[in-house]
Amino acid sequence: MLLMKFTMGLMVQGNLLASALLPANGNNNCTGDPNGWYCNWDPVGVTFTGTAKSVVFIGDTDYIGFDDITFGTTIPGPPPIPLANWSLILGILLIATFIIFHFKRRIA
Repeated sequence: MLLMKFTMGLMVQGNLLASALLPANGNNNCTGDPNGWYCNWDPVGVTFTGTAKSVVFIGDTDYIGFDDITFGTTIPGPPPIPLANWSLILGILLIATFIIFHFKRRIA
């Protein structure tokens, strides 16, 4: 097991914002290399209010692996990219242009 602690101060000082126990994965339910280590990765998210200035990971030495770390959200990974207004307007204009040319060809 691994413990994560998020604190408001530097060097793990200040108020504790959140903590979480992460499950041990290792080679449990391997889908990639069934004979290898660190082949199972479970997404875990921790939310907290405020700004964390330090994070500490407490666990077994030489038996910890991390990948794609995201802090301050329950959904790990990069945030979704919002669709810009100009792309919506461009899409509507392209559809309208297609409809106009389609009906002009039918009439002619």
